[in-house]
Amino acid sequence: MDNLKEIIDKIVLETGKTKDEIHKLISEHKEKLGDLVTEIGAAHIVAKDLNVDLSSREEIEKALPATTPIKDLVPNLNNVSISGRVLRIYGEYTFQSKTTNREGVLQSLIVEDKTGTIRVVCWDQKVADLRNANCKIGDPIRIIGAYTKEGKNGECELHVGNKGYVQIRPSDISETDLPEYKIDTYKIEKIKGTEKDLAIFGKITKKDEEMLNFQRNDGTEGYKVTAIIGDETGEVIVNCWNELASEILQFKIGELVYVNGLNAKIRGDGQIELQSTRVSKIIKLDAEREVKVKKELIRANNIENIELEPLDNINESNRMVSTKGIITSIMPIREFRRNDGTEGLVRNLIISDGTTSIRVVLWDNNAKKVNEEDLHKQLKIIGGYTKKNNNFGLEIYCGNQTKIIVDEIKGKLKDLSIDFTTVDGISSDQDIINVSGVITNLEPIREIQTKTGETVELQTFNLNDNTGKIRVTCWRNNVKKLVKFSDNDYVQIINAKVKINENYPPDLIITNSTVLIKSDKKPDEMTGFVSGNQIAEIELSKEKIKDLDEIKQGEKVVVEGTIIHLYDRQFIYHLCKDCGKKVSIDDDGQFICPTHNVIPEADPLLIFNFVINDGTENLNIVCSRKTAEHVIGMETQAVISLINESESDKAPYMYLKNKNFIGKLVRITGFARLNNYLNVIEVSASKVDFLDYREGANEILKSI
Repeated sequence: MDNLKEIIDKIVLETGKTKDEIHKLISEHKEKLGDLVTEIGAAHIVAKDLNVDLSSREEIEKALPATTPIKDLVPNLNNVSISGRVLRIYGEYTFQSKTTNREGVLQSLIVEDKTGTIRVVCWDQKVADLRNANCKIGDPIRIIGAYTKEGKNGECELHVGNKGYVQIRPSDISETDLPEYKIDTYKIEKIKGTEKDLAIFGKITKKDEEMLNFQRNDGTEGYKVTAIIGDETGEVIVNCWNELASEILQFKIGELVYVNGLNAKIRGDGQIELQSTRVSKIIKLDAEREVKVKKELIRANNIENIELEPLDNINESNRMVSTKGIITSIMPIREFRRNDGTEGLVRNLIISDGTTSIRVVLWDNNAKKVNEEDLHKQLKIIGGYTKKNNNFGLEIYCGNQTKIIVDEIKGKLKDLSIDFTTVDGISSDQDIINVSGVITNLEPIREIQTKTGETVELQTFNLNDNTGKIRVTCWRNNVKKLVKFSDNDYVQIINAKVKINENYPPDLIITNSTVLIKSDKKPDEMTGFVSGNQIAEIELSKEKIKDLDEIKQGEKVVVEGTIIHLYDRQFIYHLCKDCGKKVSIDDDGQFICPTHNVIPEADPLLIFNFVINDGTENLNIVCSRKTAEHVIGMETQAVISLINESESDKAPYMYLKNKNFIGKLVRITGFARLNNYLNVIEVSASKVDFLDYREGANEILKSI
């Protein structure tokens, strides 16, 4: 049926709605989908919504937009349409935007066609559409007007926002066009204990009859129900938390269920457990599916040889992890008393595997398994639990159900992939770092008197590498760590503390948890290494600002000068995640993109400008993203919080001004670019170093 009048007449006849109502519905779909659909196509969608059968399948397909095979999808596409079968459904997740405080809801699906599978993320109203349509696993689905992006795991995802449209069980999709219906599950006996996002199918063989209530550290309440689910290959313990706990409490022993979004864990005794997540979903299956359960709880085959994940992959709170790292810091063991009167033990460590470092908290028996002699040894953690600490960030908790193994390290520490920074990579926004280099200017031990009248020992030296040098200070008992060192020794320093000096470059402090390792190699044997004597001869090729007009756009430049002006402008902008354009925020807190209209979320951008002068001319400097975070001394989210708390966009400007930002001497490394508005060359900074005023004065004296 290709005549719009005939279509509207038939809808009016079968539904009793007025023509004006039908025209309004057609206009809404046409406005939502734009060029993706014709007016007749929009009329077909309205008819489908109202259960009015208009035409043959061929005519409907002609009116609808063409679909793309899932295998052909890549990130950063707009106006994407696909059709397929629902393979997996996750639970709804309510969130609050960190930038606008707007509350929203999302829900994910896995959709499969004959070419592949893709995660589909539905936002806000589309989640309600799924719920109202009673979307189930195995349902045919069509998605119109979505956009693609790269997900957290690096794979392509399909997102359905306000401009998208979801059809569940469209009558015009033939079963022959879809992949075979199947339940996407994992056999229980094959669970190793390190998997994420598992789905299982089986029979409930045991279950708590009451919900366990507990109080979290932040004072909020949590809930837990433990069940055992089995299939023909074995049984597994499933811990259901919070929303899933309430749901599984309604199920009966003997019922068949499908549960997805589970993370596996190996306890310290080798027992495997599954933990629900915030997106886990449980579904009751047909009773006629008979499952003969093998009555045996699965265990890890070889607890010491399980797959361990790198530390930089551990970035979420409240999940089970198995990992390993080198112990780079050991704190003393402490006793404490719990609220119930019982006594406990706790010990804190820091471990590193080259990707990053992370704090580990050992409780009770595990706290006694590590002592000060285990420094530099490898710690293997099986079944730890991540928690967010407001002071130290993400930590791994190792309680009685976590197994820890301390191993001797074979070979030298430098071969174990510890992440060492270079001297020029040390900045004021860092706290604890690992660095290596050559010792020069090792001074004798001195006794000094502190402000409190205490007499303490002090020893200092310079650490040099092929990028620069930095001053290192040892206090009190830590001077003993330098006894075996002398000038021109190569040293690896693990867990040094960065000390911030106002108007001067940072120093390093050797603390109680700092480790110093002497290398057998000589500096001149190290590939690409520049000795301390050579470093003094290295000169940065600096440009005079007055000569920058001769620099081409995009060329790398280094300039030095004094900050003479800070622009009083907005510091935080928001960009569309798909096209990168600047977005606005309406009165309802929604992000409005000039290309994509309303979008569910946006990327915050920290950017500001200041002016320097080197005695020859002024130069505009543009600081953004990580460079801007380094200069202002806080992360983007902290700047947003500063603005929100003060209720003023000028808060970051006043913060820098009060820190005496104007007047500081800086070295700018960056790229020249043309400011089209002012028609002058400016520099987009990739690095900003705050210089010692004395160094600047010496440079001036040399030029006289």
